[in-house]
Amino acid sequence: MAYGDWLPQWYNPEAFYPSATWSPQAEYIDTVSKLMPYMSPLDVKPWATYLYTQAPEAFPYTPEQLGSWRPPAFTPAQEREQQLNTRFSQARQQLFGDNALVDEASPVREWLNAVIGTAEQYAPSTAAPEARPSRGQQQELWRQIGDIESQTGLLGKPQAYGVSTETAALWRPWLEQFLAPTQQTGMKYLPSTAPSWLQSASLRGPKTSTQRGGVWGNPRWQ
Repeated sequence: MAYGDWLPQWYNPEAFYPSATWSPQAEYIDTVSKLMPYMSPLDVKPWATYLYTQAPEAFPYTPEQLGSWRPPAFTPAQEREQQLNTRFSQARQQLFGDNALVDEASPVREWLNAVIGTAEQYAPSTAAPEARPSRGQQQELWRQIGDIESQTGLLGKPQAYGVSTETAALWRPWLEQFLAPTQQTGMKYLPSTAPSWLQSASLRGPKTSTQRGGVWGNPRWQ
């Protein structure tokens, strides 16, 4: 699958946050922008809105453009492709490979690599329905990824990787949305043991009143 082929023409993959020096905010915003092809079509508009509010000259995604764009309707098979291990592996290459988005000295590098690498490990390699992880595999993934609110797993213990609470809050909303892209059909079954971010991300369509992360991290869902 060629991720992002459906993106609107006004999306600029070369855009970057105008900062003369490295900062956690610049690194985060550039990552949000560059990895837009790996998000769900239903999540593009709120994240493009977020980029515009942070740096309108660098990310000129105007309200007129956003208002006129309609995300494509994915089939169930296309939605399953959003959960393939290739999406995670390609995103990791963007984050940590040649011309890496995340600096080698960045405090979040090892943490992000552990989170996304774990998701890649448990993701299927084909979009066929029978290739979906078993319920046991899915629950083991949730256990390892964990939850920020309950302070469990990789998401809940960023301090183990030297990541401060403030920096983790900055990355929280994007990580949640990347791990669980919004789908039109939603999830038919969610046990009570599912992490809170998955329960909210599985709802039909984009969130409309969810406050997540800090001022920098919250895309203020529209």
